[in-house]
Amino acid sequence: MNDSGIPTQVIGYIKDIPQADRLLQVDAIELACENESLNLLNIFDADTQEPHTALADLCGSLFETPIDHLMVFGGAIEVFGETALEQARTVIALTHLGAEIRIADGQSSQTALKQSWSARPHPQLFRERSKTAMRNLARRTLSLGRTPYGYQAQNRTLVTQEDEAKVVRIIFDSYVSDGIGLRKITRKLNDSGYLTRRDRPWSVSSVRTILQNEVYTGVYRRSGTVIPQAHEAIIDSQTYKLANSKKQERKSRIQSQRSSTAVRHEYILSNLVLCGACNSSMIGAVRTNPTTQQQEKLYRCSAATNQGRCKYRSASETSLLIAVGKVLVEGKYHFVETDRRTATEFATNHARIERTDREVSAYLDRWVENRITFPQLINQAGRSTLENIFSRAEEATGPRQNSSTLIAELQNNWTSLDSFQLKDLLNSVVHHIIVDTEKPAVYLRPIID
Repeated sequence: MNDSGIPTQVIGYIKDIPQADRLLQVDAIELACENESLNLLNIFDADTQEPHTALADLCGSLFETPIDHLMVFGGAIEVFGETALEQARTVIALTHLGAEIRIADGQSSQTALKQSWSARPHPQLFRERSKTAMRNLARRTLSLGRTPYGYQAQNRTLVTQEDEAKVVRIIFDSYVSDGIGLRKITRKLNDSGYLTRRDRPWSVSSVRTILQNEVYTGVYRRSGTVIPQAHEAIIDSQTYKLANSKKQERKSRIQSQRSSTAVRHEYILSNLVLCGACNSSMIGAVRTNPTTQQQEKLYRCSAATNQGRCKYRSASETSLLIAVGKVLVEGKYHFVETDRRTATEFATNHARIERTDREVSAYLDRWVENRITFPQLINQAGRSTLENIFSRAEEATGPRQNSSTLIAELQNNWTSLDSFQLKDLLNSVVHHIIVDTEKPAVYLRPIID
């Protein structure tokens, strides 16, 4: 019973561990609930299916249907994962979703997790020693990692590369002195024939990265070490401050103009549509119709939007869905021979897992070193942990596989599916859609029956 007088709801969390078998863990949870007048909702068995999938199912159910006064009860910290990082993921994610974590051996979940993280095996600690070595290199102003655009590395020290530095100055001058926005700067660079270091057209994100990088003022920042005047500056610090102050003002203005009740739009054809003019991906956007004043969803060519290098502009989602549905129902689609998109999706998902693992590990280090509190750990690492758990479940279940049954289901139920069902089926069946001024060309994933 909690302070509000409402019985605490309990989910027992069990897994095979050396200290106790699952039956003993269930007995301990049931006895604790009986002694403390707690309401045992169910027992979650992490060994009943693939562990990452099981945890994702639990987190997904709590995310969709939050439970007030929820406690997750485990026999020991080890039930929440085999490694310290797995244990941390589970504890942080469930706490982030509003649960109190209780451990039957008497330790608080914070104490048990801190001990587990501090005692992790030497291979896990190797990364910490590497970080220390990198900080020592950084203090000697040695260049580590990828050399920033505008510089080249000589004897591991940054030296100005004048052809690239010229572009950096154009970007800052255009933004600060001329008052030109990111998209117009991008178009200006591409129209002038400037290319990135990888000989590709400039994009809005590339220009934004330049404006946000303090390295151009001569400051070297790496591995937690900051060294002013470490190398020759391409722009002065005042210009850098003005650029980022202007960017922050613009961000604040947009946020203030945005309604507090604004919703995140769901795009049914997201990641499926390619521009027929340049083969770039098309991205979802919302436009207000000047005649009806109604909002409508559309897809814009990313090359036109981000790089200003394609004349094809946009297509409405409504008209696209009608056209795609007609192609599918009439059977006028094509198949791709190799599902390259699956490999790309897998690589992207795996990179997301590694990135969020690094983020969570860094937050755990700060917490163990008493640089942040446990509530701050949950606040800062909670979303990354959930993203990691859902990504691992997706990786464990394997790539989506197309089949004649799924194609038939999509054809027969096209008009009756809701937007979520339609999006899910399209992502299982369709490899990509090429959009031009006429009808779209629809390419399906290979069939595996």
